Amino acid sequence: MKNLLVVAKTLRSRAKLMRITQDVLGQSAGVSRRTMGHVLCGERDFKVSTLMSVADALGLELVLVPKGVPQAVSSFEGFGARESAVKTGIRRVLERPNTQAKQK
Repeated sequence: MKNLLVVAKTLRSRAKLMRITQDVLGQSAGVSRRTMGHVLCGERDFKVSTLMSVADALGLELVLVPKGVPQAVSSFEGFGARESAVKTGIRRVLERPNTQAKQK
């Protein structure tokens, strides 16, 4: 199983990819700025519900699978990340058409 540092790195990478700040992510996940910092640094343990909330705010899902499955899946050549069927509020805002540009 991955350790906290690996989980934190995954969450940080996703937040960076989405260009979301810790403050906005914390608000979206319903956790304080201080807790958000602890989660993203990976140096402190946190509740599973906190991890689930942060992952959900980042469009990720917490999944438990039998040992060995992640290696088998990642070695499958056709495997790739797929877009979530449920759009977060942040994703909807990012995908909104720029109406000012269309008016010109």
